[in-house]
Amino acid sequence: MNNFNFIMMILLLITQVATSVMPIAGRGFIDVQEGSMGSLVLLLLSVPFLYIIIIANFFKSRKLDSIAIYFLIFFAYMAISGLTYFIPGYPFKDVLRAIVFASTSIAFFLAAYYATMNSVKVQKYLPKLYLVYFAISVVIFVILLRDNMSYVHVRQVKETYMMFLIFPWILIAGNAVVRNAGIVLVGLLAVFSRKRGAVLDYVLAVPTFFFVKNFFIENRYKFLYIFGTPVFIASIFFILYYFSGDTLDLVIERFNAIGDDGGSGRSDMYALTWDLFLNEDFLYKIVGSGYYYIKMNIQAFYVHNDFLEILVSYGIIGFGLLCLILIAMIRHCIFLIRTGNRFAPAFAASIVIYFIMMNISVVYFGVGANSSFFAFFGYIFATTGRAGLPEAEGQYHPYLQQPSYTNYYR
Repeated sequence: MNNFNFIMMILLLITQVATSVMPIAGRGFIDVQEGSMGSLVLLLLSVPFLYIIIIANFFKSRKLDSIAIYFLIFFAYMAISGLTYFIPGYPFKDVLRAIVFASTSIAFFLAAYYATMNSVKVQKYLPKLYLVYFAISVVIFVILLRDNMSYVHVRQVKETYMMFLIFPWILIAGNAVVRNAGIVLVGLLAVFSRKRGAVLDYVLAVPTFFFVKNFFIENRYKFLYIFGTPVFIASIFFILYYFSGDTLDLVIERFNAIGDDGGSGRSDMYALTWDLFLNEDFLYKIVGSGYYYIKMNIQAFYVHNDFLEILVSYGIIGFGLLCLILIAMIRHCIFLIRTGNRFAPAFAASIVIYFIMMNISVVYFGVGANSSFFAFFGYIFATTGRAGLPEAEGQYHPYLQQPSYTNYYR
């Protein structure tokens, strides 16, 4: 399974890269929305590889981590919920989308989890492959930014999160130059994107990364962290103001406008979605009203709050699974910090990004941008969880050894 999983993950990454490159070939043709060509191409190309990896490894894997079990249950529950649309007269493509599209992010977690757990090659090289993917995403983002500086440009919005949700892979880079350059680059691009969510994620995730790294893993440079973090963030804004004052003014203007635009209409969608849940029958509150229920009732592709969307679409059962997944992430983060694992800082930062994005944007349903993010979680749990392999290149599994990771970040 070692070579098989490695080859399948490479093919899966190629589908992601190919879909990202498409907007350059046909600018304005590929949209970010659910029914768009870009999303559908990624879905059609990646789903076979995702399912092959999951099925091929399902019966060959050792004891799974609790989060993998929760994701498997959620994965099956979404598929069963989608089958309820399998009724006469309902378009087959819409039925297929309700079954497959909704659960694609979870499939990326499971595929990365299984492949990493059963392949030393995947464990060793997958972070490097995602660094290449990040570089390609940055190039695409810059090209689109050059074509249209307006933050309302749909493809630019998608590429902002496509690039930003690969960020956790940058944080586990072993080379300090690559990692720190990536941190600065993502900060600059986040501000240039003028997306409030991306800026908010960045200014909270990066300090979290260095806080865990300096106070718990390396136990050094604490004084530098306390005074250096605000200086670092201020420096990025100063550079932006010096080279592009108009861009920074627009970012500040967008944050100041939150009270007026309700977060680009999010507050209105939240209220409408909550009303949908309250007015549903008791049974549907428990099992959910289905993937298309929100879309048909409030005329929006996404609510931009996955907690609310999952509560309405998959009921209290789905919401409960979502809470169990979040608890499992937090518990594992605490475990990584206590054992001094080198992945702890990046994992803590990724949880911050996950929680913020869950509340203000789309994590589970935005196919494309979220695939790398969930693959990262799968990789970390497979590498450091109870079912994982000993880490590649001399690093040891935390359950088998308790090595010092102090030198890793130097």
